[in-house]
Amino acid sequence: MAYIGKSPQGSGVRTRYYYTAAGGETSISGADDNGRTLTFTDGEYVDVYLNGILLVAGTDYGTGTTNTINGLTALTASDIVEVVVYDIYSVAKINSEAIRYRYYKTASGGETSISGTDDSGATITFPANAEIDVRVNGVSLVQGTDYNTTTANTVGGLTALTAGQVVEIVYFSSFLLSDTVSKASGGTFGGNVNVSGNITATTGIGVVQVTSTQVTATGSFSTASTSYVTDSTMPTLNITPSSASSKIMIMFRIGMQHDDTGQIINTIYRNSTTDLSNGNTYGLSFSGGSQTGWFNNIITWVDAPTTVGEVRYTWYSRAESPVNITPVHVGTTWSAILMELP
Repeated sequence: MAYIGKSPQGSGVRTRYYYTAAGGETSISGADDNGRTLTFTDGEYVDVYLNGILLVAGTDYGTGTTNTINGLTALTASDIVEVVVYDIYSVAKINSEAIRYRYYKTASGGETSISGTDDSGATITFPANAEIDVRVNGVSLVQGTDYNTTTANTVGGLTALTAGQVVEIVYFSSFLLSDTVSKASGGTFGGNVNVSGNITATTGIGVVQVTSTQVTATGSFSTASTSYVTDSTMPTLNITPSSASSKIMIMFRIGMQHDDTGQIINTIYRNSTTDLSNGNTYGLSFSGGSQTGWFNNIITWVDAPTTVGEVRYTWYSRAESPVNITPVHVGTTWSAILMELP
């Protein structure tokens, strides 16, 4: 029965080693027939074959000794031991990684090479001299001895196949995570980055999180108060800082109406108790003078709330003198943006 082997979750890098026995060995380590030194970090991701037959971990061999396959029944001269080591990759790795392609081809009889489409119609594809796995009826073949990949997309050098034999070809195709930003050292994306939801991060980047809203008022709010007042129609927005040392950049915009007898003075309150203008005569923004009509008012401010609890920022307005002002008029669209900065 064909054996697929221990398939690691996700994708992985695979390294294969071949050892030809001199006779009597009960363990394998060091350099293989091609000069590669056997190395692995987790015995759970090691497969061992003897003359193409899969051995059973813990029964036929062990991996308790570092970089060593031990506990083997004494080998016979010319036995071929194949060791396949899988290394799981993480997104933090930006080296060449691999994804696996598998093809099955049923022989009609007499073939010494396999190419073209497999039994499912998939085109067998790999570059010339690629390192691939080939099994016939589940028995692993030795590359360079039992088959070759000298020609691209072709498994050649096979002993003539018998009708009905199933050839399994497994190819690991490398790819590069070329636009990955390393957690440790940072980096740059090569294209646009689309994010659904807030962006959160630790110290070292410009914006930790952003929250925003835009509202079209369904009612109006007017006042002649010379003390700051607000209303449910006024801009307001909440944010929960991730660190007590974070700063909050506030960007509020609203269209207002006033007459020519006074000014509209505006500020932002934190949690309805703290005036961010700290009592400044003209607040954080104002409009007025000898003009009447609608004016676009914008407040941009950086606050330091020193908390990790939810913070609410709300627009407040007042009249310079006791004349009627309309901070919010029905149909007016206001917007609010809060950004947490490290």
